[in-house]
Amino acid sequence: MRRLLLLVPVLTLCALAAWEWRSDVAAHAAMPPGAQVVTLADGRRLHVVCRGAPSVPTVLFESGAGADGALEWTAVQDALGPDVQSCAYSRAGVLWSDPDARPMTLASAVEDLHALRALVAARCPCVLVAHSIGGPIALHDTHAHPDDIAGLVLVDITHPDELARVQEIVPGMTISPASPTLDALDALRWTALPRLVEAWRAPPDESAEAATRRALAPAHRHGQRREYEAIERLLDIPPATRRLGNRPVVVLAAGVSPRALLGDVGASDAQLDALDSLWTALQRDIATWSTRARFERVDDADHNIHHVRPDRVVAAVREVVTTVRLSSSPSESR
Repeated sequence: MRRLLLLVPVLTLCALAAWEWRSDVAAHAAMPPGAQVVTLADGRRLHVVCRGAPSVPTVLFESGAGADGALEWTAVQDALGPDVQSCAYSRAGVLWSDPDARPMTLASAVEDLHALRALVAARCPCVLVAHSIGGPIALHDTHAHPDDIAGLVLVDITHPDELARVQEIVPGMTISPASPTLDALDALRWTALPRLVEAWRAPPDESAEAATRRALAPAHRHGQRREYEAIERLLDIPPATRRLGNRPVVVLAAGVSPRALLGDVGASDAQLDALDSLWTALQRDIATWSTRARFERVDDADHNIHHVRPDRVVAAVREVVTTVRLSSSPSESR
């Protein structure tokens, strides 16, 4: 009898593990309309959403760390219209993209972006639109493949000096959102407990897109952790990446204080004020890296400008696309 009682929790865990596996397979099979996967040379598949007729330049979107990949840019892509080909993708391990067993590095991220561009862009040059930690990836990609990139829209990106400058104000502060809770949820993924908790917390009027994200969340967290762990490595970009030449560039900066994103970092009011000033100054600095760059502060938006004010991102993208199209040759936007 005692042995039978001991088998109950074992069998329960086995059943939960099997249910988690089936749920994960079903979630990855339920790709939304308009999405596709492309296969890289090493056999890994990347999830991509392309809109609009083939055109030059193609607009490629690079998301922030731990974000919802290609789904981050839905509102912007919808508003761009059919005359601009735009493609948003999910990095390795995010949403429907296969994981990469290698640690994430700047080189591996740029390698995937370059390979993706060859598969989905009508032809280069392209315009890169990057958010947050996607900024250093876009900058390094531009440096590594200068003939491919004609212009950029940088949406409140992470400045390469940000961590060092932040720690001058608040020693020991990190800009990575990694946490023991995220680690625990990822470790418990096989038990289906994270999936059960999220299902219990889901609102009764949950949208179809939100339900899709929730279904993918357990697997997605592993990709998130991989990206969060890589943030400091992604900031280590060569100084030459700050030389964007004559490319048209729009730098969009959040006007709403980032304090809400910081949580309790143990900083004084004076330190928080200094951080506010620092972030604006760093965005203004980025706008000096091209002779055809301009800075725009979006006063009513926080860090996620593409969610709060997608219209401002759309306007910036159209501005850069138009400038590239009006150039008499691709070399004029270098």
